[in-house]
Amino acid sequence: FLKGTELRLEFNDGPLKGTLHGVITTYAKLAEVKETKFYQRLQKRLKENKQVNATGGGSWKYNETVNSQLNIEIHNVRESLCMVTGIDHIYNFAPDTFYRYLGDDITQIQQPSLEELATEVDDFGGNLYPYMLVNIRSGLSLWKVSGPGQFERVTGSHIGGTTILGLAKMMTGVSSFGEMIKVAFDGDSNLVDMTVGDIYGKGYLGLQSSMIASSFGKLI
Repeated sequence: FLKGTELRLEFNDGPLKGTLHGVITTYAKLAEVKETKFYQRLQKRLKENKQVNATGGGSWKYNETVNSQLNIEIHNVRESLCMVTGIDHIYNFAPDTFYRYLGDDITQIQQPSLEELATEVDDFGGNLYPYMLVNIRSGLSLWKVSGPGQFERVTGSHIGGTTILGLAKMMTGVSSFGEMIKVAFDGDSNLVDMTVGDIYGKGYLGLQSSMIASSFGKLI
């Protein structure tokens, strides 16, 4: 980041009549954000109100640092509220972006194109709720969403995204999620994961034979 170019996120939102701007960086390079055009534009727009909504663990952990280094007051917003509100907004204004997978065997898909996926999906018929929202970050949280703005946490796990990345780094040496995905496409999980078919010889209780029953189960 910030080696000659800026890594920016920009999204035009018709219903809100505006463009959402973002810049990607890390805490270690926070001071360098001041040199970006994004920050300069942000400061012009924050002359009267320097408060910015933020979410995620970092918004709490680095609240005072952001305030002192960037002269921006952080207003913390619950991550769960942001996720559910965001999904509600997208579903209301872009419902065609939601789908459910109807294929028989997802393990046979190798880097599918949008055209290939289109033959394997179906829309929700205008009935999104209720649904379960799985948020995988450092750990994992499972939320039940009953309707617009109506949600509650059901359960969670300490095994999440950083767990998988940590294991991948230990076994393959990769250091980012992107690298992990690339090497995963070159691998074959059937060599290490035990499937329902490995146990029962076929599908069982409505479960497809290709479904994973035990991760790393074949390594025993």
